Amino acid sequence: MKPISKSQASIAKLRQQAEESLDAKAKSQQGDQAAISAHDALAMLHELQVQQIELELQNEELRRVQAELEESRSQFFDLYDLAPVGYCEVSKEGTILKANLALATLLDMKRNELVNLPLFRIILEEDQNQFYHLKKEIFATAAVRNTELAAPTRTCDLRLIRSNGSTVWISLRANVTTSYSGETTLNVVATDISERKQSEQSLKLAYAAAEVASRSKSEFLANMSHEIRTPLTAILGFADLLAENEAAHQSPEYRAQIHETIKNAGAHLLTVINDILDLSKIEADKFTIERVDTALIGILAEVENLMLPSASAKGLVLNTCLTSQLPEYILCDPTRLRQILMNLVSNAIKFTDTGHVTILAGTSTVGGTTSDGMPQLVIDIVDTGLGLTIDQTQRLFKPFGQADSSVTRKHGGTGLGLVVCKRLANILGGDVKLIRSEPGQGSCFRLVLPLERIPNCAMLSELPPKCDPKQPLPISPMPKLTGRVLLAEDGLDNQRLIAFVMRKAGVTIETAENGCIALQKLEQAASDGIPFDLLLTDMQMPELDGYSLARILRKNGSSIPIVALTAHAMSEDRQKCMDAGCDDYVSKPIDKSLLIATCAAWLGKLGGPQMPKYEPTKSETPDHNRPSLS
Repeated sequence: MKPISKSQASIAKLRQQAEESLDAKAKSQQGDQAAISAHDALAMLHELQVQQIELELQNEELRRVQAELEESRSQFFDLYDLAPVGYCEVSKEGTILKANLALATLLDMKRNELVNLPLFRIILEEDQNQFYHLKKEIFATAAVRNTELAAPTRTCDLRLIRSNGSTVWISLRANVTTSYSGETTLNVVATDISERKQSEQSLKLAYAAAEVASRSKSEFLANMSHEIRTPLTAILGFADLLAENEAAHQSPEYRAQIHETIKNAGAHLLTVINDILDLSKIEADKFTIERVDTALIGILAEVENLMLPSASAKGLVLNTCLTSQLPEYILCDPTRLRQILMNLVSNAIKFTDTGHVTILAGTSTVGGTTSDGMPQLVIDIVDTGLGLTIDQTQRLFKPFGQADSSVTRKHGGTGLGLVVCKRLANILGGDVKLIRSEPGQGSCFRLVLPLERIPNCAMLSELPPKCDPKQPLPISPMPKLTGRVLLAEDGLDNQRLIAFVMRKAGVTIETAENGCIALQKLEQAASDGIPFDLLLTDMQMPELDGYSLARILRKNGSSIPIVALTAHAMSEDRQKCMDAGCDDYVSKPIDKSLLIATCAAWLGKLGGPQMPKYEPTKSETPDHNRPSLS
């Protein structure tokens, strides 16, 4: 309906006034003058028309303003309900007077369920006290503030309870308003900050984990310092003793004891380095395994025989028993299987002072198979040693951690052995875990692997006879070598050591300090008609390194066998040597037996691919002015 009642009344009133004016004039006129003049009538009619038009315009303006107000009101309620934040008005007593749709949606409730509900009912109990003090402070401040200043606003983070009982973190902003009637209410704006709180919690956890990792690595470095310095002390000290003590030269037994001490200390250092390299390769996902025919029974017997002297030296009994028939051969990685068992048995012996260490091998009796239906090989290493507390067991199998991390602990170790064992077992499709442990009663560690039997192999129920630990193991005679060998090695000590070993094996050997001199000697020997039969080359040398030396020789068509000598022991380092043109690879520190066996395999053979004569370009010519690589 159009709102025109007031304008109609105004027009009616004007018409009435005009009629009364005409009647008055008519009565006051006499004769010809009784009738009103036409001019006056037209003037009054015009005035009436003007008034009516003005009233219609005012009425149209009123209709337009009312439509705009309705549109603004509709937009306000749309914004109120669809705002990205929750909003509600709360009475001074704490009751919700009105709430928008966003707040109801945030709490998974209906809007009418919020109205007349005490706000405290939807605030988590642990956070209610915080909101109480905020509300009290706001109303107290508003009561004494200057009315010309903006209402005070306070914020806090708290949790609201949703209809399903879960909680949601919000950032709450509140201030007070006073209506025309003088009623004071609390305006509350709630912004969902759940993601922010989750991120903050994740950061706290990450920071705590980083602190734990930092402490663990600091402990590991301190432990590594201990583990490295202890054998180094023995190596350096006994080396001085060997040089200064005349008794060492006069007593073969004393000299042999010094030699054994230095050798064992060096072997310990090598074990530490190998553990670190293995762990780094596993964590970098660069660790590869073989799946070949593996003499399971032979490895069990080998581990027992190798560890028997250590156990006997401590007065321990070391036994291996088969709890069920096992195949003589399985499909596995023999090197890694041996490494895991050696580490577990060595640990058991190290932490056992009296009693026994027993290796129990058989098939699984619980579950029986792996997830893909394959039988399980189960090997338990049981000892009567120190045992572990519950707190200590929680630190097992963690990199850079030990059951006892104090520097003054009785037993050494880097804490990496069990970690490497577990990771290797995982790569092989199995696991290493602690079955039981009790302080003072000993422990039981279990290795579980898939049991992939080689078809048609024998099933055995016992191991071959063990070696007598009091009898020295038979020493295999070293092969006798013949031929001419060139050794390219820049380290004087290594050069002297390797040359001594090779001469003792029977070869004629010459040395070169770098690749440039080695290349010259190879060319000179070939021109003199007495070529070398084998090249041993270090890969990191000044002037010209071993990689470049091998490439130049192969491009020149040389077929001399090349054996790389390098302290880099990663699998990719071996492949890098092969790609450069080397035929074989021996890692440092040099194992004398392995070095001689490798040289024996290549002496008298042709090495590398046969290629046509190649003249090196200027860029490949040795640069004697190039800085040293060492």
